[in-house]
Amino acid sequence: MKHNNLKNLFFCMLSLFVSHPLLSEVGIVAQGQSVWNVSKRVGQEIDLIESKVDIIALEVSINDSLISSQLDVVESKLDSIANATILTSDDIAGGTITISTAGNYCLGEDVTANITLSVSGVALDLSGRTVTGVVAITSFDDFILENGYISPPAPTGGSAVGITIINSNRVVLRYLVVKCADSAGVGAAGRSALNFSSGSGLLVRDCTFIAGAASDTTGSTGAVGGHACIMGTNSTYSVVLERCIMAGGDGGSASAAGATGGIGGVGLTFGFSDNLVVKDCTVIKSGRGGDGDPGSGTGGNGGAGYSGNGVDCVICCCIIRNTGAGGNGATPGVGGVAMFDSSFHSSFKTSIYSNYAHNIEGVLKFSLRNEGVEKGIQSPNPPDSTVLNSFANVYTTP
Repeated sequence: MKHNNLKNLFFCMLSLFVSHPLLSEVGIVAQGQSVWNVSKRVGQEIDLIESKVDIIALEVSINDSLISSQLDVVESKLDSIANATILTSDDIAGGTITISTAGNYCLGEDVTANITLSVSGVALDLSGRTVTGVVAITSFDDFILENGYISPPAPTGGSAVGITIINSNRVVLRYLVVKCADSAGVGAAGRSALNFSSGSGLLVRDCTFIAGAASDTTGSTGAVGGHACIMGTNSTYSVVLERCIMAGGDGGSASAAGATGGIGGVGLTFGFSDNLVVKDCTVIKSGRGGDGDPGSGTGGNGGAGYSGNGVDCVICCCIIRNTGAGGNGATPGVGGVAMFDSSFHSSFKTSIYSNYAHNIEGVLKFSLRNEGVEKGIQSPNPPDSTVLNSFANVYTTP
């Protein structure tokens, strides 16, 4: 009797180390059953325990590696912050923070100031803070701007942009939100969010660009709404925009006799740009055209989602929604198209494919290569069983 009690106690203790009771595997030992058979079954259970221990050890090792890798990233970030020069309101001179020494910088607090460079080789981490002002870089290279908010104030006249980068190369913008205030005063054009011109090597990822609306005028011509992104003349080679959100501003109205309303702002406009690549971006709206004189004037045209005249550019896998309606007038303005490509080039034409447009005001949705005919395919909303070419530009209506 004492032997059987010890044996049962042994089995109960083993069952604590496995996911199911060991006795349910071994079963009740019948009288006369060989001890060898019981030992064999116990050995099998011990092998199973060892196998599970090996699996647990492997999982612990994998998790330890992942945690170590994440800690390395955190430590690297902390090192970067620790080695960065912290910018605060104390660095403002004449309403501007000017970075004059190459190196690593971070913003230590929200600031109301413009930011500019007088040297190449600068990385500026906004650290999740807000710059109430604009960023302007001219003829300096190797610049990184990331992780924060740019809030340009309302312009009162002239051409105004939130981030201006001219004649500069190898620039990276990432994790930024640029939201422009609508224009104030009389007849001021809307502020554009980003302008990159006469440079190469621009990489823009995971940013949001919201342009401002133009203000109204009592004159004869309404002001143009701001563009979300401008890739200007001679922006060449490896200019890449990925996973960005863009919105154009509304055009301004004009009330003089025979007046014409302002044109609505565009999501992305590019003029004579080479090798521009736009992928996985979303235009959430373009600008509405401003109103003209209702008696004898003309309404402004609504802005396009994308508009340009590029060489060997690629725009693919993008979404364009809610293009601006034409403004009111004796002659109403024309609604904005999803994509307008005015390229006349006989070779190296812009490639525009696999894009989706919805709620487009223009009669044409995809007006490409200046041919004046629809280049997109209409899909039912919701889609039916019809299979579409995956490279086609597709549009639906509400």
